[in-house]
Amino acid sequence: MIRHLFFATCFLVAWPLFGTGTSSAETRIIDATGRTVTIHDSQRVVSIGGAVTEIIYALGLSYRVVAVDSTSRYPVEVTSKPNVGYMRQLAAEPILALEPSLVLAVQDSGPPAVLDQLREAGLPVVLIPDVPSPLGVLDKIARVAAALGEPEKGRVLEARLKAELDALTAAVARVPRRPRVLFLLSVGSGGAPLAAGRNTSAAGIIELAGGINAV
Repeated sequence: MIRHLFFATCFLVAWPLFGTGTSSAETRIIDATGRTVTIHDSQRVVSIGGAVTEIIYALGLSYRVVAVDSTSRYPVEVTSKPNVGYMRQLAAEPILALEPSLVLAVQDSGPPAVLDQLREAGLPVVLIPDVPSPLGVLDKIARVAAALGEPEKGRVLEARLKAELDALTAAVARVPRRPRVLFLLSVGSGGAPLAAGRNTSAAGIIELAGGINAV
């Protein structure tokens, strides 16, 4: 679970950001843009971003997902869902055609104009912050669970993952040597390779595993 969920995470103080509305069927949440989003129905979800999708599945709520984006590849059951394209090159029409009740998307999904079109069509769009840290993973779970109206399921998943993270931290602490690690992306694809610098998901994984990012 740690290996997959860590690649897209978020960290903000959680308590003022989640709340219920005036009825049990309404949830209000402040997303990564600072917008207050009112959610009346979270039964038909378009999930944008691999980590967001995996969290929904880990919460046991996969039956609510009506479509995903091309970065959503885990678990394997995700591949049977309709695909609305790459998270940064979305189009409003294919999403609206699915008649979803909610779009849950990782921060930096877009383009922004398309997200605005979805909002103008009356569709709630919740952007989940993306910060690569262990605390960010836990907060991302809390936010997704809150948006889906299942905070207790979120707390159970958070506790499970925190136990795994604590065990990993203890294991890494017993290793005397911290190797320097260089992470290169898209090597051999025809373009210049990209190296993972600070504040990236790869850097977070390297640090979590006890390494030192060479860049």
